[in-house]
Amino acid sequence: YTTLFRSLEWSLGVEQPLTPHDVFSATYSGTHGYNEPLSNAAANGASSSGFDGLPNVTPDPRFSVVTQIFDEGYSWYHGLTLVEQHAFMHGFQGQLSYTLSKALQLGTIYNPTAYSAGNLAATGPRTADYGPAAFDTRHNLSGDFTYVTPKLKQRLLDRGIGGWKLGTKLYLYSGRPFTVIDSGVASAHGFSSSFSGSVL
Repeated sequence: YTTLFRSLEWSLGVEQPLTPHDVFSATYSGTHGYNEPLSNAAANGASSSGFDGLPNVTPDPRFSVVTQIFDEGYSWYHGLTLVEQHAFMHGFQGQLSYTLSKALQLGTIYNPTAYSAGNLAATGPRTADYGPAAFDTRHNLSGDFTYVTPKLKQRLLDRGIGGWKLGTKLYLYSGRPFTVIDSGVASAHGFSSSFSGSVL
């Protein structure tokens, strides 16, 4: 039995004109998700050396990989976005925005390294996997600018370069989190084929 995933969202924004052609705005937004699904595909795993509490033999040999689904995941997101908008003037208009945010999650993939043979439950706390979400981007700067070349008095020049619309986009953002995985542990400790978890 699982419960439905739920999410709460909220936001607050302010906007202030700076000049007849410029507007500045600041927006805070947040979300909180709970009852998110967690997948544990290592519940039937074994290790010939008993690595970190794993049983020496597969707990239930009738099955290969057994996947447990929990509805105990949760996540948080907080973000502050600053925007400067410049309305069309002298052929130029544009928008520049910067977002500072943080996304944390007890992830959709729950792969602890140790299990008890009795009830196939993890011996370590699930909260050990709580950390930055895979899509967490702390800094994000983006811009969108256009410029229209003016009309020229010289007809020949005006036909060649007058009235052209030039545009550009700017994207700069920080790197996303990653997890270091030790792939050599499985062979060194004789993990069973029924263990599909990762050792982090």
